[in-house]
Amino acid sequence: MDKDVGMSKYEFDRFMERLPQHCKDRFHQLGMTFESVAGSDGIIDFMEVERMLDRLIQENRQKSIAFK
Repeated sequence: MDKDVGMSKYEFDRFMERLPQHCKDRFHQLGMTFESVAGSDGIIDFMEVERMLDRLIQENRQKSIAFK
């Protein structure tokens, strides 16, 4: 949002505010907080976003397999 590379805590919080409640709940259930995703540098970079999305996608795949 600010044209800087990476997502700050402020940007992450704003991102979370825009999500529907069921998505926020899912992030919480998976323990995905800013601190857990950003790591020691305190910035969420592209690779960390990719890992976060991969985890959510994997969770959805597992759910869809369970329904079949």
